[in-house]
Amino acid sequence: MSESDLRQAFEILLRRPLADFDPAARYAFYYWDDIVSTEFFDEDLDLGLLARGEIVQPPYDGAPGLHVPAPWPVDLGRSVFTVDMDVKGFHRPRRGTRVAKILAAEGLTGADMADEWVSIDLCVHTDGTLFDAMRTATGTDHLVPFETDIPNFAVQPKWERRLAAISDPALRDHMRMLCLDAHSARGSGAHFVGTRYSGFHWMPEKGYQVLAAWELGEGQGSMAVAQLP
Repeated sequence: MSESDLRQAFEILLRRPLADFDPAARYAFYYWDDIVSTEFFDEDLDLGLLARGEIVQPPYDGAPGLHVPAPWPVDLGRSVFTVDMDVKGFHRPRRGTRVAKILAAEGLTGADMADEWVSIDLCVHTDGTLFDAMRTATGTDHLVPFETDIPNFAVQPKWERRLAAISDPALRDHMRMLCLDAHSARGSGAHFVGTRYSGFHWMPEKGYQVLAAWELGEGQGSMAVAQLP
């Protein structure tokens, strides 16, 4: 599998050549799931990681509640937190560094936050290019075979047709697993929704442009690649 193969696959999903996107812009990959949002804050969380805006690497020392599906480096400073709590400053989504300042000002710890409702959109660290954001989001460093032994397991028809143009069969099957129909994606893989995803509600308000997005499971997770303002 070559870089050319990857570029072809990404361009099929994006519906445009990579060269058509602004090369001077910065791009990012964000990931949300209900487990991270529920378990991130606990008594063992080092709030200094948030305060310093650190990029944490597996095994995520100091953040034992950071359970993600791949060994991603996570930029806690640029991750976005929505907290439903009657505390000044938590009335809108906030970056991790800002969350740390609010918690410090209120004298709150990770343990204090453990039972609060929190939604966390993790910013997975990439090099800022669209290619790297797409590479990381699609997990093409570890190709997954298509699951042929599950009854009624299917790719969205339009994406089945479009992905047929990918010449590398292993990469094609991997990308098919990321473009399943909504029913098939309930158990594995992902449901690709293009740019029409309604999650990550803070993105349009902040001038982020969603370029590619996926839904995972039965509403338990979502991913998006976006162009930064």
